[in-house]
Amino acid sequence: MREARGDYASLRDAFTPNPCIDGEPLLNSEKQPVICGGNETCPGGYYCHVGGSPETTNCCPGSRRACDKPLEVGKGKERLERWYFDGGVQLCKKFIYRGIKGNANNFISRAACQEECKEMNPCSEGNPLVDSNGERMLCTGGQRVDSCPSTHYCHVGASSLTTLCCKRKDVDPCDQERAMGYGGEELPRWYYDSSRRKCAQFQYGGMGGNENNFISKHTCEQVCPEHRNYCPHGQPLFDPNGHEPISCGIDKACPTGFICHISAEYNVSDPADFCLQPRDPGPCDRFEKRYGYHPLSDTCVEYDYGGKIAYSYWSL
Repeated sequence: MREARGDYASLRDAFTPNPCIDGEPLLNSEKQPVICGGNETCPGGYYCHVGGSPETTNCCPGSRRACDKPLEVGKGKERLERWYFDGGVQLCKKFIYRGIKGNANNFISRAACQEECKEMNPCSEGNPLVDSNGERMLCTGGQRVDSCPSTHYCHVGASSLTTLCCKRKDVDPCDQERAMGYGGEELPRWYYDSSRRKCAQFQYGGMGGNENNFISKHTCEQVCPEHRNYCPHGQPLFDPNGHEPISCGIDKACPTGFICHISAEYNVSDPADFCLQPRDPGPCDRFEKRYGYHPLSDTCVEYDYGGKIAYSYWSL
């Protein structure tokens, strides 16, 4: 029986190539190569080489740290779709494996590659959007319109590798906190400072940011409009989103607790024209203290304004 087993082993060796790039496959107690995969794992110092058939799926000598290995397309006539980790860009990529003489950086799926090797991910939440082929979708951003679907936004990194579609949050970009990010870059960016209600500059690390991150002040102001505070006391009343001050005027009164402040720069015509008009208290009886220009004395004088249209130069 031993002699017959030896003859079988010799015949197998003659027709089955050694799949390992270095050394020989691990042998079992019967001097046959161990077929690995599934519940059958390889011991320390070996990794499971997955070939095109069970006969070439053996435990080969090598480190289990596959992510540090270079791409090896192997030898043979097979054309097997595989994935490897490109350490230069820290991404799992597809390649065609020839069947034997590969190394440990050889995975049967992208998910298996990602499980073993940590990919670069510039998104603060979740993973970048991928297309139907599992490839990351590059995008164009920095303007009011980006190329990502509505569920995602274009994260603009230091290069195309980190300029990808990241998942949107349920919070308005203008209400999100500034995120400095990480990655070692010093990218000049702008964010909307909601406490000061204006766009301000900061240095972005390149990854891990959020939607409150703009490549220019102009873009920031387009998305999150700034406002000038015309109120002499406190802050104006803002819309429910907190972005725009609510406008008021002669025909649009303010709610209780607010008064419409009308100045030469806001909600009025050329102030020079007002100075030439007579003071007009208006036809109504809701009197408010106002001031108008008196051309004879060349001073501003107090008068009672009734609440309808008048042509004097008003201020509070």
